[in-house]
Parts: sequence; structure tokens; C-alpha cells
Amino acid sequence: MLRHRLLMIGIIVLAMGIQFRRVESYSLNEHVSGVIRDRMAQVQEPMANPSDPFASWSTASSAMGGKMSLSPPRWLGFSMVSVGAVMILTSPCFKS
Repeated sequence: MLRHRLLMIGIIVLAMGIQFRRVESYSLNEHVSGVIRDRMAQVQEPMANPSDPFASWSTASSAMGGKMSLSPPRWLGFSMVSVGAVMILTSPCFKS
């Protein structure tokens, strides 16, 4: 049973990694953007660190008319493809 789960998780992680490599940014709809904006306001005060990747979300959402854009880092796709490939290749080593 472990073999099949590991294979399936590896395929899913590999597919997500390929998708992150192919897509440059994701545009969130207004409802999800509002939920994220509310949660970010509840959790923390305005960011003092300009190097924080989430610091520009509020300015981006006001410029886009309430919609936010999410740009995953380039290394995320590479790492997910690598982890997915390793999981797929090691799944036959386990007993079913």
C-alpha cells in the first residue's frame, strides 16, 4: 500500500512542479484575494521588511482592481520536479 501512495504523491508533486515551471503567475479571483487580504491584516501589521515577498500584495491588489497575482519563485518548480521524480523512482523499492 505504501508503494502505491508514494507513486501517486510523486506523480502529483511532479505534475505540480511542471505546472509551476510553465506558468509565470497565477491571478486570484476577487473572493480569494479578499480572504487573503483579510487574513494578512489580522495576522500582522504592515510589513517593515521590503524584501518580504508578501509585502507587495496590498499594492498589487489595489492596482488590479481587487485581484491579486501570485508569482511562484523559479526554484520551486525545479525542486518539486526533483522531489516528484525521486518519489516515483523509489516507489518500486517498497513492498506492496
